[in-house]
Amino acid sequence: MTSQRDINAAWFEEHVEPQVEKLTRSGSDELVMCSPLREDHNPSFSVNLEKGCWNDFAMGENGNLTELAARLGVPAPEYAGGGTSSSRKEQDAKAEAENKARVEAARTVWDMSVEEGVSTHEYLKAKQLDAAGLDLRVLSFSGPAVPKPYQKIPRRGQLVVPVRDAKTDQLVGVELIDCFKADGKWGKRDLGVKEAGYWEAGTCSKKDAPIVFCEGMATAATVKRFVGDSARAICCFGAGNVPVVAAAFSSRFPGREIVIATDAGETGEDAYNTVRLGEAKKRGRGHENDVLRPAIPDALKAIPKGENNTDWNDVVLAKGFEAARTEFEKRLKLSRMLCKMQSSEATRSKPEFISASALMATRFEAKKWAVEGLVPSGLTVLASIAKKGKSWLVLQMGAAVAAGKPFFGMKTTQGAVLYAALEDTQARLKERLQLLYPMGGVPSVMSFTTTFPRLDAGGLEQLLEWVVENSPSLVVIDVWNKERPERLRSRL
Repeated sequence: MTSQRDINAAWFEEHVEPQVEKLTRSGSDELVMCSPLREDHNPSFSVNLEKGCWNDFAMGENGNLTELAARLGVPAPEYAGGGTSSSRKEQDAKAEAENKARVEAARTVWDMSVEEGVSTHEYLKAKQLDAAGLDLRVLSFSGPAVPKPYQKIPRRGQLVVPVRDAKTDQLVGVELIDCFKADGKWGKRDLGVKEAGYWEAGTCSKKDAPIVFCEGMATAATVKRFVGDSARAICCFGAGNVPVVAAAFSSRFPGREIVIATDAGETGEDAYNTVRLGEAKKRGRGHENDVLRPAIPDALKAIPKGENNTDWNDVVLAKGFEAARTEFEKRLKLSRMLCKMQSSEATRSKPEFISASALMATRFEAKKWAVEGLVPSGLTVLASIAKKGKSWLVLQMGAAVAAGKPFFGMKTTQGAVLYAALEDTQARLKERLQLLYPMGGVPSVMSFTTTFPRLDAGGLEQLLEWVVENSPSLVVIDVWNKERPERLRSRL
C-alpha cells in the first residue's frame, strides 16, 4: 500500500514544485524553498512530507498540505485511506470553504481600496511606471472589516493588484505590495486564488492584437509601454502560471499571436517551452480537471538577456526606456524569424499547386542582390574541389560588399558583412586582409568569426540574432560542412 508520505511527495512534485524556486532538501522528509505564497528571494518556507505540513518562517504561518493546496489553488493531496473516506470528504470540504473565504477576503480588500494615491505609490516610482490607465488601487484602511483570519495580511498604504480568473474574468484574488523594505526587497502578499489568475496592463483597442504574457505586474506594465495599443500585456503572477493563463487566453481568443516575455533564466525558459509543447495536467481547484493543455507551437519568445530573474523592467532601469524597448523589439523580431523558418520547414514536404493563369497573374517582389547577377537574396552555394581559392574569393567578395564597390565589374549592395571563416584562425585572416589592404582601410562593417556552433546546436539562433542586430547584406559561412546540422550528415 502506498504510504501517505509517498502520496504527499508525488503531490508536491506535481503541484507545488513548479511554483517554487531554490528548492533544497533538509533531511529525507523536509523540503526548504522560497515561499510559493508571496515574493521570496531567500528560502524561508518548508514542507514536511512525512507530517504533511508546511511552515512559513518569515510570516509566522503554518498549516497542513490541504490548507496549502487551497491557498495555491491546486488539488489537495489524496489520502492513503482512499479518496472516498469521510476524512477525505471532510478535508475537501474544509479546503473548499477555506478557498471561498480567501476569495471573499480578497474581494473585500479590493472594495476597501481606492484609486487615490496610486500614481504616487513608492513601488511605481521605484519601477519608473506611470499609473495612468492601470487597474490598480491603494488600500485605504485595514482591520476588522477584513474577514478573519486574514486581518493581518492587508495593511494601509499597500498597492493592490487585482487577480482575475483567465477563463471568466471574475475577481478571485489580490496581490498586495508593501512599501520598500530595508533589505531592498518588496514585500508581496496574496489573498484569494492565483492559479489561472491574471492582471492586464491597460487596455487595447486593436482587433486581434497579439497577447504578451509576463510574470510580474511591473514587467507587464513596462511591456505595455513598449507595445502601446498594438498588443495586450498580461501579468500571470509567476512563471509557473504563464502556461495556464496563456492556454486559457489562446482558447478564448483563437488566432491571436502569443508572445512569452518571462524573466531571464531557466524558470522563464521552462515556462516558454511548456507553452509551446502543451501539457496534460490537472488544473487547480475551481477549474476543470484533467484538461489537456493544448500546445501553442508558434508561440513567440521575447525573454530578456541577463542574469536569472532579470525582467524587462530591470532592463529599463539599467539601460533606459528606449534602449530596453529596442532590445525587446529585436528579441521579438528574432523569434518571428525563427518561427517563420520552422513553419516553412514543417510545410516544405506538402506540395503546393498553382494554375498557370494564377501564376502569371501573381506579382513578385523584385529580386535583391548582394552581388548583382551572382549572389541574390536567399542561399547561394559556392562549390569546387579543394584548394581552388574559394576562401580567397569570398573574402574579396565580402570586402567589396562591405565597401559598396564593384566585384569583378558587378554592382554590390553595400551593407554589413559577416564572414564565418571556420577553417581559419584570426592570425591568418589578418594576414590575408593585410595583403588585400596594404595601405589599410578595411571596411568597418565587415565582421569575422572563426568559431560557431552547428546550426542545430544553437548556431541558427545566434546567427539570426546577429542578423537582427546588424541587418547585413551578406553572410558567408566557410565551410558549410562545419555548420551542417547533424541530422543531414548521414544523408550527404
